Amino acid sequence: MRYEDYFCYSGKGSNEKNEDLIGTHSRGVMHLDFICDGMSSYGFGAWASEIVMQEILKVFITGPEDESTLQSIIRGTVDAADKRIWKERLLVKSKFGVTLGGIISGGNRMYAFWIGDVKIFQVREHTIIFESQEHSLGRALELTKGVEQAYSNGVTASLSGRGIEKLAIIELDLNAGDVILICSDGIWKAGGFDRILVSDHGTLQNILSGIQYEDDHSLVRFKVC
Repeated sequence: MRYEDYFCYSGKGSNEKNEDLIGTHSRGVMHLDFICDGMSSYGFGAWASEIVMQEILKVFITGPEDESTLQSIIRGTVDAADKRIWKERLLVKSKFGVTLGGIISGGNRMYAFWIGDVKIFQVREHTIIFESQEHSLGRALELTKGVEQAYSNGVTASLSGRGIEKLAIIELDLNAGDVILICSDGIWKAGGFDRILVSDHGTLQNILSGIQYEDDHSLVRFKVC
């Protein structure tokens, strides 16, 4: 499996700082891409994303180099990151966490994984054929007009040191030419996302530059060959 037209982008929007981080690494026939979106009311969001990115890359780089165990590799890296978050929370005596989403591929196989509201999309001929379902209060409560808008921004799962039972993993059925997007919620919740989904590599930067983002926002996009 090869990728082409690889593109990644991250910005802070109107926030004071960007609490998103993009991680990527290739090892043998395996490739890993993911986005961390830090959460904290006490200023630890960016640090939390850095902790998770470092831990995932460390475990991925030093773990088994065998594409037949891709699901186990995902679970091992994410579990290690979750335990590291708990350790750091105890040390600083504060609450923070990270939502996470990404893909791992090896040979002719690719898995999407996520916990929280970082989303993965698979687009074929300008049509979404796979969209991950975020772990959010809005979705859990089947958000209606009668539910406060604040609920829609809350997540029901994250890396916060309390286990990874809600980690979702799914194998993607790929065709050559499929486009994969990994998006933090700042991207997919903002206006203009429909244009991002159907854009080509050459126009994507201009589209992103023309959108006024309020939140930090990150995107990874590539085409499968």
